[in-house]
Amino acid sequence: TAGPANGGSETLSFAGCQLTVNANVRIDGTGGTSVTNVPGGADIELISLGPMTLSATSQYLAPPGGETVLTHPAAQLPQQTGAVFNPAPTDNPRELATGFYPNCPICGDGIRQAGEVCDKGAAADGACCDSSCSAFVCATPTVTATPTATRTATPSATATRTATVTPLPTVTATPTATATRTATPTVTSTTTATATRTATPTATPTVTPTTTATATRTATPTTTPTATATSTPSATRTATPAATATATRTATPTLTATATVTSTPSATLTATPATTASATRTATPVPASATPSVSATPTSSASATATPTPAPSGTPTTTASATVTQSATLLAPTPTPSSTSSQDATPDVTPTPQSNPLTAKAADKCQRGIKRAGSIFVAKRLKSVDKCANGVLRCMQEKPSTSTCLPKATIVCSDEMIGKLASLEADFRTAIAGKCEAVPLTAADLLGADGLGFEALGQECVATVGTTLVDVDTITECVLNQHECETERLFEVQEPRAGEMLDLVRSLGARFDLPTCLSDHGAAGGAGDVRTGKLIDKCEAQVKTATSKFIVAKLSGLEHCVNALFTCRVTQPADVSCIAKAQNTCTKDLAKIDTAASKLPAAIGNRCAGAIDFATLRAATGANLDALATECASVGVPTLDELASYATCLFRQHSCRGEELMRFESPRVEELLGLLSPPVALRSDFCPAPTP
Repeated sequence: TAGPANGGSETLSFAGCQLTVNANVRIDGTGGTSVTNVPGGADIELISLGPMTLSATSQYLAPPGGETVLTHPAAQLPQQTGAVFNPAPTDNPRELATGFYPNCPICGDGIRQAGEVCDKGAAADGACCDSSCSAFVCATPTVTATPTATRTATPSATATRTATVTPLPTVTATPTATATRTATPTVTSTTTATATRTATPTATPTVTPTTTATATRTATPTTTPTATATSTPSATRTATPAATATATRTATPTLTATATVTSTPSATLTATPATTASATRTATPVPASATPSVSATPTSSASATATPTPAPSGTPTTTASATVTQSATLLAPTPTPSSTSSQDATPDVTPTPQSNPLTAKAADKCQRGIKRAGSIFVAKRLKSVDKCANGVLRCMQEKPSTSTCLPKATIVCSDEMIGKLASLEADFRTAIAGKCEAVPLTAADLLGADGLGFEALGQECVATVGTTLVDVDTITECVLNQHECETERLFEVQEPRAGEMLDLVRSLGARFDLPTCLSDHGAAGGAGDVRTGKLIDKCEAQVKTATSKFIVAKLSGLEHCVNALFTCRVTQPADVSCIAKAQNTCTKDLAKIDTAASKLPAAIGNRCAGAIDFATLRAATGANLDALATECASVGVPTLDELASYATCLFRQHSCRGEELMRFESPRVEELLGLLSPPVALRSDFCPAPTP
């Protein structure tokens, strides 16, 4: 049971080669704190390589913020009939070589290990071993002695036959284990290749049609030598494009110009294109121009051919037919030209997700999903890195003479930095795909300034990930890479010796790479005094708890506010009351961030002020706060000479990193916050300009 007095984020983890929870056993996480720092609700992890039996009436409680996760091989389903879960469990099938499972013997791998009576693999006992590797099934061969009769001749009148029994040696064949492997805790990391979909952008030519029809009329009566033609034409044109979304669009405008030679002739030009549009959302149609003069010769840049045919009445009739193949969506209004001799109209076309209610809702759902997945990843990743680094630091500060401490911490670090990280990355990708791929969003929806706006991050993503943003997958990888780096930078200010601790277990056999954005400031060893070491650990534990709560509050507040503004901007652009409601939402959420910030200094001082000298915390053998000089100076804290200056550095650095996380989750965040009254700036004035 998670203790109610422990305010830190917790996980109750139970792992084994086989896992059985008996009836009426209760695993209660309600006294802990969830990874999103919701009081009540530690996570419960149940991990088993073999059979997992959760007996009827056993209980697994993790409300309101925790979850119960069942991790097992895909072919080994847990038995949980009658077990009680609150909330419902999350099934987490994982392959054997993913780092999730303890070092257990595997029946059938051809190696007889501790815990196996035999192994059914071909390289071991084969078919003579049962399916569970717990007993031999072949009969044991035994050679039985056979008496042999020998007849001996005796020189007498009576032949006496004597049977002499000569027993043969009894040979008993007993299978003997010739190869015995004893499991020794050895840190072995298996690099797991995570398949990442990389979309190859396909260039789709986009044709921007320019259709210009110039109707030129000539009235030259020949009935008399001096004929005068007075032409005051009135050109009336109606363009009514009809757009239908298909893969290819063929527009066949029919241009008809009729000029009548009278004292006041009237020319009417009608263009009615029938348009079939693809999903590409850029189109700038230029309507036809009508210029009545003395010659009736309509022309069109869309390869229209006009041949005037004079009628007996002296009324030439001109018909032009053009076929234009385009890849665009026409969203222009019907133009109404004025009665002038020359007309050129360029309707304003702004294709956005708002133009399609279904797409607008899908874009809104997608941007919400990205922010939610990002916040959860940051909270869980901070917790995971702490589980590794803090365990190593405790060995150094509190148990320097315990020979088994570091080997155990090395195993924990391997699990967190390999298996757990792979799980968090997979969950991040799955969460975004689930929210962004239900309704297909085009590249314009995802990248455009009127969509999700990820085009603004294009150069940074190429610089950091080396991938051009073209679809949901490439956006996901860029945001994930940035979140991993920013989370490591957050944790380094919480525990400056984290890089040193991770490098230490790597030197002991852990096979993971040092995180890219986490620095090793050099090996220094422990404080030398166990009592002082415990005080250092308690202070750092409180720092991590307090600052993790603050960054979660910061991201949560910005997330709720920006969600409300984005919904108004994209799905309800004409509803002025929507922004007013969003204003109220944002006022409350931003106030919550300020409240969380105001609590930070007191929370840090709770375990650090007065309990330990600040010079000890600054020392390389203490918390090594002096290693943060450059990072703290970048946020306007030039010196770390007291606990208050360290608390200020923590607040400012976490604020800046949180704002950078939100900028990648929602590239339009600055524009959206500018809709508030008064406008709110995303970046705090003490934050440096962002760098990749």
